[in-house]
Amino acid sequence: WDEEIYCLKKILEKRDIHVPASREVFTEMEICSFLQQVEIFRKLGAAELKKMAGQAAVQIYYANDAIVQNKDEQSLAIFIMEGKVIRSRDDGRGWYSMLDIRSERGMLNEYVLLEEGNYCITGEALSDRVVVLAIPAAYLRELILDDRRVSQLVFKQLFAELDKYQRRWMLS
Repeated sequence: WDEEIYCLKKILEKRDIHVPASREVFTEMEICSFLQQVEIFRKLGAAELKKMAGQAAVQIYYANDAIVQNKDEQSLAIFIMEGKVIRSRDDGRGWYSMLDIRSERGMLNEYVLLEEGNYCITGEALSDRVVVLAIPAAYLRELILDDRRVSQLVFKQLFAELDKYQRRWMLS
């Protein structure tokens, strides 16, 4: 019994006690720099990136924290700035099945690009520290509809995802 408590104490000492999704100050320039590295935004100009950075919020999670877990948070497009995240999907029976692991510059929940739908993609912080950028989905959908450059890159990325999952299915 004492040994189990000692092990738990060692684990807790390694991890900072925190409030999930704590906030840290990131400059607009840092956010714009990150957005430039995301494939679907690489053709946007500085003014467009600055406008998007003004809409975005940075959130920090720690190992095993849930990143997207309810319908309210489904209205945000989540991009991973730092760390790795396990993506899972609700199978409709209350169980979650792992889809993949995403890392820097990856989008966690592409389904928010659809206005309608009841898709529940969740993320779990795999790294000790995960930094994400949350952009309102409505803003992102509007940008895709208004800017042909962005919509082409979104289609390219989504078809690459479709191809990846088709290959996995064929190999299984």
